[in-house]
Amino acid sequence: MQDFFSNYVYFKVEGGNHTKLINLATNNTLEISALKATPLGFTGKLKANEYKTFAKLSKKCNCSVRIQRKKGIYFKLFSLRKRYGILVGAIAFFLLTTIMTNIIWDIEYYKISEKEQVYLATELRKVGIYEGAYKTKEDFIVAQKMVQVNTSEYAWLAINFVHGKLIVETELADKKQEIIDNSPTYIIAGENAIIEKITVYEGYAAKTIGQSVAEGELLVTGVAEHGLGKIAKGRSRAEVIAKVDKTYVISQPLSYTQEILTGEYKENKTLIFLDQEIPLGIMVDDEKNKTEENCSYDPFTILGLAMPATIKTQKVLQTKEIQTTLTRAQAETICVNLLEKSVYQDLKITDIITQTVEYEEKDGNLIATMYISAYCDIAVLVEQ
Repeated sequence: MQDFFSNYVYFKVEGGNHTKLINLATNNTLEISALKATPLGFTGKLKANEYKTFAKLSKKCNCSVRIQRKKGIYFKLFSLRKRYGILVGAIAFFLLTTIMTNIIWDIEYYKISEKEQVYLATELRKVGIYEGAYKTKEDFIVAQKMVQVNTSEYAWLAINFVHGKLIVETELADKKQEIIDNSPTYIIAGENAIIEKITVYEGYAAKTIGQSVAEGELLVTGVAEHGLGKIAKGRSRAEVIAKVDKTYVISQPLSYTQEILTGEYKENKTLIFLDQEIPLGIMVDDEKNKTEENCSYDPFTILGLAMPATIKTQKVLQTKEIQTTLTRAQAETICVNLLEKSVYQDLKITDIITQTVEYEEKDGNLIATMYISAYCDIAVLVEQ
């Protein structure tokens, strides 16, 4: 065993001055052992790192030196240098016994519907849990807590990692009864307007019909002072209809270039392993049309066997540019539609009094100005 780890060379010397060679070797502190006389010389052994010096000394003595055999771990490994199967096997054994034990090979959802599986897989992926991820015990504990914080649908969530398989168990939480908030509130004006009608269901009116109010001005309060200096606080709820006059302006180019979808797409496929994305084939570089909504994730399998990796498929929608030129009538129609969309997003209209639109062409654009007068609910609830 000592020879195996010490790396020795067994040699044979013939011809020349044997005695002189042994003396020179001793003077150079070479440790020769197992000396044995032969008819033409002698045999022995010495450390492998000393053989080169011994060979040089033998030339001074006109002796011929040949190596009979080599022994030691260095020579064993050197003889295997071209046997790649053994090297690959050793690396695979190392990976299986060290790194691979912490890699997720498969994820199993225990008694969970397919719809919930898709949802949970997305949430787990957000915290770095997927096939091919390298995780420690502490990582799983943190991931479990993060998913529970991010999802309120589950009463409890358990993540168990056993021999490369991640088992996910969960149970939906019972629907909680809505908590009624009785904290004080008040209502302010959402627009500059003249009050036409005010109906208070809870609270106390601070304005009356016919008054002009500015945006942000108090309309209804939930706070009132009673006798003996007592103050009552409560909720406010009211409908305040007021006459609002507003102007909206929009500009529409008469000629422009736009990108439209062709209905076709290309796919980018990557292999996700150990938090690294490895491209599979030529990747389509189009950042504008790359979205997470167009990505799908599937376990990587070979002949039906799950591998510790994930295949990410990203659909990149294809577009083309077209030049569009509008007639005056087309531009006016677009302007009116956009203006009305802005009006109804901005105001809670109950009835339109007047609505007019004026147009002006300037620098290749059609500028539309809408003047609108309408009855609107301007009440905005504010927490106190």
